[in-house]
Amino acid sequence: MVTLDAPGQRLVAPEPRIRRYVAEDRGWVDELLRNAGAQMRIRRGAVVEPAKYAGYVYEHAGLGKGIITVRRSGRQLEVVAAAAELADPEILGQLIDVAVANAPDSCRRLWVVCHNAEFRLHQVLQRHRFRLCGVRPGAYDITRRRLNLLHLPAQAGGVDIRDELEFEFLPR
Repeated sequence: MVTLDAPGQRLVAPEPRIRRYVAEDRGWVDELLRNAGAQMRIRRGAVVEPAKYAGYVYEHAGLGKGIITVRRSGRQLEVVAAAAELADPEILGQLIDVAVANAPDSCRRLWVVCHNAEFRLHQVLQRHRFRLCGVRPGAYDITRRRLNLLHLPAQAGGVDIRDELEFEFLPR
């Protein structure tokens, strides 16, 4: 919300903030993930529901604008999903930075699997020191058919979704 300090003075807009994802966020997070085609994620031959995992939200003026969810496994931290309104690279980048900064000290690897049509996410990950470490040609499409997940999108932005790309960040 934009408010006027006093007659004739400058406008003041609230600052965006990033905070932990809580249960009360679930409604708008589900909608954001659905709009981003990420309510269910296919990766490594399985399907996951990102909203079920811990994470961080980006909000501005009290409205949720972005989400990143993570899953810890031993000394690794998987970024299950990262989504923002209009795939805003600034929001995605800030969420990725928060996930990296808050990774446990014992974490030796952060990784994320995305599909070939998530161009903005690929760019943001690389700008934030993630490196491409794996490509699985046809993996998205094969899993989608094998698990009978034909309701999940087969295209995004006019691009056939086929392949999985894995990016990693090695903090130490």
